[in-house]
Amino acid sequence: TAREFFDLMFEVYDQNFGTVELGGFAAGYARRGGLRREVSVLMEDWPLLLMPTSGEPPFPPADITASAERVAELMAFAWPGMSVATLGLPALGLPATRGDGAPVGVQLVGRPFEEEAVFAAGEVIEARSGITTPIDPSPRSGQAPAAAGATTEGR
Repeated sequence: TAREFFDLMFEVYDQNFGTVELGGFAAGYARRGGLRREVSVLMEDWPLLLMPTSGEPPFPPADITASAERVAELMAFAWPGMSVATLGLPALGLPATRGDGAPVGVQLVGRPFEEEAVFAAGEVIEARSGITTPIDPSPRSGQAPAAAGATTEGR
């Protein structure tokens, strides 16, 4: 369950970091500023970055509650999404396909305050991917799955 996952996640956090005092927080925030600056310099030449959404291929859903050790691994593999969020960069997760047609997830990252560029590039990727609108994976009452964003009476 989600509760089990978050309990394990906080256990991993406590084991690795413990209580963070103000001095440690300030040092971490300063480090964040330095990293954000380094990424900004990189993005002067590369205004958009196409990145994986995870450092690990898809895994069985049960892994999120397997053990604190497995949750620690999954948190480590989540660096692409966690780092972008930590740095406060605009990003968009998109379904895409490899050359052989296999589906993959990608993350498009932009410069600070340039969300429009991220959305514009995301539209191009989405249009070329051939992936249709996602469906609701858990239809109720034996109904056919509804397209994401669609409204259905009585749901």
